Amino acid sequence: MIQRPRRNRKSAAIRALVQETRLHPNQLVQPLFLVDGKNKNNAIKSLPTISQLSIDNALKEIEICMKLGE
Repeated sequence: MIQRPRRNRKSAAIRALVQETRLHPNQLVQPLFLVDGKNKNNAIKSLPTISQLSIDNALKEIEICMKLGE
């Protein structure tokens, strides 16, 4: 039987060093794509939940996103 080395899991400090990924909400980015004009909301087919927004709609979207981050 092959024995696995356990040295990477002996202490919490070593486990923290070799851990794969830590993802926190403050590391996430909301993409906003702007388009000229007013009251425009053009869906982007390759990005199902993302749209091209005019400045007025982008400001509304930013307010919504800021409230989510509170």
